[in-house]
Amino acid sequence: MLREVLCLVAGFGIIAAVTVDVVWTTLGTHGGGPISAPVMSMVWKGAVGLHHRRQHHRLLSFVGSIILALLLVFWLALLWGGWVFVYSARRNALVESRNHQPATMAARVYFVGMMLSTSGTSEVSPNGRRWRLLVAVNSVSAIGTVTLAVTFLMQVLSAVVQKRTFGAGISDMGGTPARIVARAWNGEDFDSLSDQLVAITGMLHNFTEQHLAYPVLHYFHSERDRTAATLRVASLDELILLISEGAAPEVRLPPMILDTVRAALEGFATMLTEEGVEPADEPPPPPRLSILRDAGAPTVDDETFRRAVQNAQKSRRFFAGLLRDDGWKWEKVNG
Repeated sequence: MLREVLCLVAGFGIIAAVTVDVVWTTLGTHGGGPISAPVMSMVWKGAVGLHHRRQHHRLLSFVGSIILALLLVFWLALLWGGWVFVYSARRNALVESRNHQPATMAARVYFVGMMLSTSGTSEVSPNGRRWRLLVAVNSVSAIGTVTLAVTFLMQVLSAVVQKRTFGAGISDMGGTPARIVARAWNGEDFDSLSDQLVAITGMLHNFTEQHLAYPVLHYFHSERDRTAATLRVASLDELILLISEGAAPEVRLPPMILDTVRAALEGFATMLTEEGVEPADEPPPPPRLSILRDAGAPTVDDETFRRAVQNAQKSRRFFAGLLRDDGWKWEKVNG
């Protein structure tokens, strides 16, 4: 009796925990599940730690795919173990079809594996109504988990493409604050940036929501500067700081554009901070007003800009921390 209770409690406890984690991760929009999120974070931090010792962006770019594959294996392994516990509650819960003898442990493991593969088996069968009902529940849970996992996999891969497209969009504007400013300044204003920033803001909102819906997306590293979304969004934050605070008021873009982009950047920073990205202990080096002056744009005085940069320390520390966690160095922001 004690064995039956312990096996059932352990089995259904594992199955319930996995089900909650799978549904939370694949269907939720509030970050990773309570089990998978810490596991993914631990694997990623280990990989980034090795990367910082010996920089190799190509190797780091495979870690996201490895984490995604491990996540699917992790779910199936726990579900497999949970149902084996359930069928081990009684010695004769499962019987061999040819002789009706109680199934061995190896046969129970085999039976659950076949149920998870959704193909089933005729070699082992449930013994009694209660166990036949549990086998039906096992089958439904297996189909549901596999369906959610495969659908999640396809959605994540689609989001990875969009993430890299977002990075490439900022890169094609110039990539670094200096190049973007040099291209955007027409001798009178920065109006040529207006349409670009409106489009980028929409992509940034989508990028933020995708990170919440698919937390594993954070672990997909791009080996190329051009498509590295985290690197380019940090460059975008520096650009907006330069134009909104460093450029003279008469040549700045309208507040509707600048404030909207800044709000989107703050929303992105807030979301990832809540998901575990730690800001850097110190803010990165301030952007240079000479970027604007070299392009011929009028600027505020150095002291005014210094105070503006000081006020933006919180968001700049976040982006420095984001780059650190993604295996990049701040020097890449400015090329």
